[in-house]
Amino acid sequence: MPRRFTLPLPALAAAAALALTGCGTVGEDRPEVEATLVLPGAPSAVDAGIATAVERGFDGAEGVHLRVRPPRAAAGPEAGARALADGRADFAVLPAEALRSRPALVGIMAITSSGAGADQRPALVLSTSRRALEQRPSVARATVRALLRGYDMALTDPASSVSDLQALFPALPRARLDAQLDRLGGAIFPPGRQMGALPDGPQYEPGIVAAAASATHNP
Repeated sequence: MPRRFTLPLPALAAAAALALTGCGTVGEDRPEVEATLVLPGAPSAVDAGIATAVERGFDGAEGVHLRVRPPRAAAGPEAGARALADGRADFAVLPAEALRSRPALVGIMAITSSGAGADQRPALVLSTSRRALEQRPSVARATVRALLRGYDMALTDPASSVSDLQALFPALPRARLDAQLDRLGGAIFPPGRQMGALPDGPQYEPGIVAAAASATHNP
């Protein structure tokens, strides 16, 4: 069984705030659309928060209905970036370095981080096209809110989040997922940082996570 992860008090307070967001957002920031999200590879524990957002209906509560799919086996590591570039996907989880050579794409939420302390940096990043972000910013905001809620549950109840991942992708072996999540805990939930936070940089739009984490949602 995956262990619970311990965060500093400020990060725990932010997680608690996310858990108390009721049924989700109401009003103009609910786009009420479907959106495709491409995973970084074959489904694994790193995707647990995404699965929880879908299986628990956090996406629909925020006004976006996510269709989650892995890249095709033969498509290679560039599949997500290509899907964003040609409009076949709305979001993709990409390696951070992939954004540096693709100015048409932008990162909006850190999924995993590497390094420690001052050297901590995003490793996998939820990304979209700059054009899509400019044209439909509410879709990006709704998706980030939903995923923050999903990864908050992966933090506080990892066993249930792994079950959600198995529900979304039934062929995944439980023992492997539990072991993966144990190993990935510090990368997904880096101590001392807001969950999902991105640094300033031309390849990132850090304000979306900050706004989502501090938003007050009406039930």
